[in-house]
Amino acid sequence: MKSYTFSFQILIFSLIIISCKKEMQLKSEFSKIKESIALHPKENYYDSTQSYNKIYKKNVSMQTRGIKEIHPIKTDSGKYHIFFTLDDGPQLPGTQICKNILRKNKVKATFFMVGTHVYGKERQNLIDSIQADSLFIIGNHSDTHAFRNKFKNFYQSPNVSVTDFITAENKLCIKNKIARLPGRNTWAINKKVKGESSAYTVAKKLDSIGYSVFGWDVEWRFKNGNIPIETTNEMIKKIQTQLKNNKTNMPGNIVILVHDRMFSKPQYTDSLKKFITILKENNQYTFETIDKYPLYTFQEKIN
Repeated sequence: MKSYTFSFQILIFSLIIISCKKEMQLKSEFSKIKESIALHPKENYYDSTQSYNKIYKKNVSMQTRGIKEIHPIKTDSGKYHIFFTLDDGPQLPGTQICKNILRKNKVKATFFMVGTHVYGKERQNLIDSIQADSLFIIGNHSDTHAFRNKFKNFYQSPNVSVTDFITAENKLCIKNKIARLPGRNTWAINKKVKGESSAYTVAKKLDSIGYSVFGWDVEWRFKNGNIPIETTNEMIKKIQTQLKNNKTNMPGNIVILVHDRMFSKPQYTDSLKKFITILKENNQYTFETIDKYPLYTFQEKIN
């Protein structure tokens, strides 16, 4: 009996040690992230729930100030609405190249920007020019892009994650309460969440402070960081198939995801030009910014 009791005590002691080690590892990870980014004021430290509450309340009180209202389009049965969205900017030269192509072709688009990518005069000027252009809007894609792609840690700390978005909102001077989660195809509109379960709480919290969170219907994928996988024709076929078969989140509307950096090289710049030209030549298609997406109450679905 004494042997059993002693063994049990050793087991409990071991579990306590393991738990402490895990907590220390997590704190160490967050400390490294803070040191590497070093762009946030002291009250925004990632491991501070108190800071989150302070920023959260301040943000809620400012929701109606300086924020544009969303005016969704009316569904037109004779038209397909394309919402062309570009993630991870500002990135040079990709964001500038994409902006120039879209502007030249008078194509409306949404740039989902990352706060920590804003540094230097050239990038700030680029953001300012996009903000000033009636063809474009800027959406919130977080400040650190999930602690620089540490997705598991990011979504396991929802208060910290929302603080990250609020930091980006201030840094990017976001005029529309529109967001996209890094690395997660998740939607949150009208208090309903649809998408990946790991991001559910973060999406729900963003929705509660007035954000509409948008995923995507089709992605122009890439490999090796910035090389497009699909050809232009393959992407066109994907879009046509999804619209025809009502496989999009909202019938008659399609949200396309690309990343700015994919089109930095001349051969891929040409792919984007061809892609835009083909879609524009079809009278069935019309481009819109994501703030015109027809908001609706969908059936909540978590994968």
